[in-house]
Amino acid sequence: MKKTLKLILCAILITGTVELMPAFTAYVNENGVSALQDKIARLPYITENDTVFVPLKEAFEVLGAVVFHNSDTNEIFAITRDSDVITHKTGEGYILKNDETIELKQKSFIRNDKTYLPIETVSHLFYADVSLNRQGEAFLQKQFTYNEYHEQIFEVLKYSSKPYFNPLNFRRYLAYKSIYPKISGEEAILYVNMNLDYPFYAAVKEIENPHELLVLCNKYNKLPDDFSPYNIVSFDEGYYSGNGRYINSVAKQAFQQMADDGKKAGAFLVSVSSLRTKEYQA
Repeated sequence: MKKTLKLILCAILITGTVELMPAFTAYVNENGVSALQDKIARLPYITENDTVFVPLKEAFEVLGAVVFHNSDTNEIFAITRDSDVITHKTGEGYILKNDETIELKQKSFIRNDKTYLPIETVSHLFYADVSLNRQGEAFLQKQFTYNEYHEQIFEVLKYSSKPYFNPLNFRRYLAYKSIYPKISGEEAILYVNMNLDYPFYAAVKEIENPHELLVLCNKYNKLPDDFSPYNIVSFDEGYYSGNGRYINSVAKQAFQQMADDGKKAGAFLVSVSSLRTKEYQA
């Protein structure tokens, strides 16, 4: 089943000197598609050297993309509702869409803390038609499709604002969700973040901060070969048995407190295997 929507962006086209205008209005009618709600958005545009520039983030979002911005590097990473991946660094003369390099008519720039991109580039990126009428108005029109594949995309992208969503892993998220359609988008994200979409011991990475208290160490994340634990102490008598004597000092305090609370509730807790050397584990 397919559903369509039409998007029309209208702007007054002004040539000559640079002007900031309250300019074009985007009309979005989603016709029931849940990923975007019916809305009317007003977006400013800038004209420079007879070229219309639009604010990248607002324009992309109106066209259904999720946009990520790295303020330290001015890099922009966007994911479209058709699963295309767009990357760009403000000030450069090109933009990447998947494996395609698109040259810009004029370089992007920052104005009033917003990145502006030529409207023709936005048209090319989203397969939208641009036309100009005699009254100096620019129209950008696009027709969307909607099917089961888009359901999978939307299910993943609805978690894009979560701190554990890594846009660089988006294609892996989507591939894993497609293989296991019954899991949620959130589960696909978490599993991929743990590298469970790879075979065991494939794409192994060395842990950068192995001495932090919270470290993921598994078949895809290994400790450095010269790793040696520090701040190791002994449990107090009565809290350990066998090989469970030694532990990190922070963990010792937490465990013994838990054991004391458990004893009051009628549960008996002791440490039996708290620390293993690499030689023992191997």
